[in-house]
Amino acid sequence: MITVERARELFSYDPETGIVTRKITTSSRARKGCTLDARGSQGYLVVRVDGVLYLVHRLIWLIVTGEWPKYEIDHDDRNRQNNRWKNLFDKTSTENQQNRVADGTGVYYAKRDDTWVAEVWSFKKKIYIGQSKDKATAEQLYRTYVAKHLPQKVI
Repeated sequence: MITVERARELFSYDPETGIVTRKITTSSRARKGCTLDARGSQGYLVVRVDGVLYLVHRLIWLIVTGEWPKYEIDHDDRNRQNNRWKNLFDKTSTENQQNRVADGTGVYYAKRDDTWVAEVWSFKKKIYIGQSKDKATAEQLYRTYVAKHLPQKVI
């Protein structure tokens, strides 16, 4: 596991832009001044250091705070490449799941079915609420379910 000292030796991070650049050249493909822009299979930025693959947003947390995140790093705007410091939060899995819905309303558009699906994540489980051709109806399904079953969640 990479140490904070090694991470800070290798990388420079701009919290305003979210861009991480290499401070030193470590190989012909890892040159000084290059930005970390390789995407992994899940769409997150990744980098290989000393033979180990790391998620860039976790390295950023290490560089800024001096320690590894305790939980999962959540991209608040749900954009997996937006690594601006104000967009990154260390959250439990349950807290992170609350941010999974595409637009924050509790619904997402299912292109295959041409419907709006209402769902909520609670304790690492996805709960299907219902679906509708109309987005407003699906949002109402979500709000009704949350008010009844999850009263602590702010709607």
